[in-house]
Amino acid sequence: MQFRSSLAALVVAGSIAIFSGCAGPDAQGFAGAHVYDVKNAADQGVPQTSRRQQQNIALAQRFLKGIRGGQDPAEIAALFDADLVFEIQGDVGVLPWIGHKTGRQVMADFIRDMRALTEPIAFDVEDIVAGDNRAVIIGRLQTRIKATGKTTATQFAIILTIRDDDVTNFQMLEDSFDVSKAARR
Repeated sequence: MQFRSSLAALVVAGSIAIFSGCAGPDAQGFAGAHVYDVKNAADQGVPQTSRRQQQNIALAQRFLKGIRGGQDPAEIAALFDADLVFEIQGDVGVLPWIGHKTGRQVMADFIRDMRALTEPIAFDVEDIVAGDNRAVIIGRLQTRIKATGKTTATQFAIILTIRDDDVTNFQMLEDSFDVSKAARR
């Protein structure tokens, strides 16, 4: 059995096993595994969510609330640094937001163009995870491209790099091939 991961967790019967830097099982179970009782996790030294991580999750939630609530694109873009680095990899030119761009205005344009050129069918956030300098929004979306009438469905991850309560980098990972097919006539 091979097990390769820098960090993995397994929850069984009220306990959590955290595997850090495991290469595979050893004679006692898994090398590098630490088992904690979930009810007493704080007392056992289980890493707790830091204040910074909580703030980064809250920032990601404000971003999502603005998009879902129809907030003005300029107000949503205010969450982002003036020198924002924006990247959605894919078929550059097929949709105006695909590619590598810079500046806060890019975020406002992205939201405005997305609302004008697409019709959301589903946008489901499955999780938001955070580190001290990053929040990652994980989910699924389904969108109709208005110009073609075609629909795209994809899983996504939006990676927000955060410094001083401003998002400095926005990267969206999605099935860019499917998006490109739906956008082309």
